[in-house]
Amino acid sequence: MNSTIQIEELVKQTQRHIRQKQYLKALATLDSLEAVSGNRQQILWQKALLETKVGRLHIARHYLEEIQGDLRAQAELLEKEIERNWSSYTFLIGEYNAAYAEIRKGDSENALYILNDALHRVADLPISLEVYRMNTLLLAHHRPDLLARFILDLPIHAMEDRVIKRVHSAKTSPSLIEEQELSVKQRKPNMRIVAMCAAIISTLGLSGYLLLSDKEAVDSSPDPPAEVASVVIAEPEDTKLATVEQARPQELADDEKTLFVSSEVAEGHYEDGLKDYRNGNYSRAIKSFEQAVRSLESEYFSDDAAYFLTASYMKEDAYEQALRTVEQFQTEESDDYMESPYREAIRLQESSALLKLNRRVEAIAILEELSKKTEIDWVNHEAASKLKLLKDVE
Repeated sequence: MNSTIQIEELVKQTQRHIRQKQYLKALATLDSLEAVSGNRQQILWQKALLETKVGRLHIARHYLEEIQGDLRAQAELLEKEIERNWSSYTFLIGEYNAAYAEIRKGDSENALYILNDALHRVADLPISLEVYRMNTLLLAHHRPDLLARFILDLPIHAMEDRVIKRVHSAKTSPSLIEEQELSVKQRKPNMRIVAMCAAIISTLGLSGYLLLSDKEAVDSSPDPPAEVASVVIAEPEDTKLATVEQARPQELADDEKTLFVSSEVAEGHYEDGLKDYRNGNYSRAIKSFEQAVRSLESEYFSDDAAYFLTASYMKEDAYEQALRTVEQFQTEESDDYMESPYREAIRLQESSALLKLNRRVEAIAILEELSKKTEIDWVNHEAASKLKLLKDVE
């Protein structure tokens, strides 16, 4: 690919991520752009702004120290903002490390208390993803009643994190066993959360250290501030990055021209669909989820909407439509679909639809594949249990 075209594509992609508040994806794209572009000072400025938005002030300060020339005056203003919030930032890191120490001692409930108190004290400060992850896992284990509210209040870049999405899906997944005659006992959601906590919390110890190891060590347990100043950061803008018209997205169906909607509208449809699904109004849920999957770009909720759309079709006995949705899900190439926690779960829905359509051989093949996968989780358990029941009635 021509380098100029490659740079234009990366610029367009960065701008799209920023508009959609997907700041971590924007940072990853800027890393790629830095490797092919000569405008390193402008890229460092963009990175510094974005790092402040995702709560990594130590990294932002490191980038700002390297900025010279015309951007130096702007960099100094941002450095002053970071300095005003530095004591609050280091306080939060200290509390995060204290919470992790409690987890290591086996008192995860006290860890939750420490972290929640810290988040309350620094409510106006941008929070790092590591803190959001730990609090999500602890809430899922000790206060699942508060989990949904906490996740809904997260910024978009945290809501689309794979770990947080996986915890959320484990708490909100509808029943995957649709046939009444195949009554399979579901594993309790809390057990799945506990297993996930055990697997992921063990890796979080490095995070607290890494937050401080970039440029200098700081005091990990300062007195908490009486008041926390808010970091007010303008939306990243690059006057040199020309706005490029977005590429036309792929059609979602072969037999009709899809009417695409904005990401904001699609997210509203997704939330409406979830409410209708939980209230048992599946026909209305179908209409909302169908609109939700038609967003201009793949979003953090797109794969969730496709999964619940399939579940709603199953509830309404629309098995052919369910299979078409599964097929579309599997052909999507965006990260939201490729890394979706529903990627294997939706295949259980597919097996249910195939059984309803008397396509038993195909359904059994899917269940055998899922039951033999190397990662042992709730999907593996459901597939094995369902497969056993099918073979018992033969």
